[in-house]
Amino acid sequence: MGCAVTPPGDLDAEMALVGMACVLGPDAPPAIWQCRPADFVDPRHRDLWAIAQRARWRKAAPAMDALFAVATPRYLGEIAIAYWPADVAALVAAVRDAAVTRRLLDAATQLAHAWADDDKARWRAEIVAISAAAGLP
Repeated sequence: MGCAVTPPGDLDAEMALVGMACVLGPDAPPAIWQCRPADFVDPRHRDLWAIAQRARWRKAAPAMDALFAVATPRYLGEIAIAYWPADVAALVAAVRDAAVTRRLLDAATQLAHAWADDDKARWRAEIVAISAAAGLP
């Protein structure tokens, strides 16, 4: 029997950032656009963020309409009541830090598998991946 593991993430911060992107679109604070879709742990947030990013660069109403069509009204309501407005830099940092933690955990898991398989080439590759995820040279 398997054990379900919840990856690290700050869902409140994710909802607040997605909410800002939905409500403000291209006029959202520039700091929020430092996030990438892969930084979001919730797949709904990833999808909405990718659409919001495309809408930002196109500055087109149809792209924002697609954003609202993808999200159910109930879910958009949940986003709207998230902790927003808030300190944008803190929200971005929370999402990005959780993403780095997830990348480190994934690389460490792969390293353990490589070690167990006695695969030295893969082991070295995972050391490089851990260094990159941690921002080390």
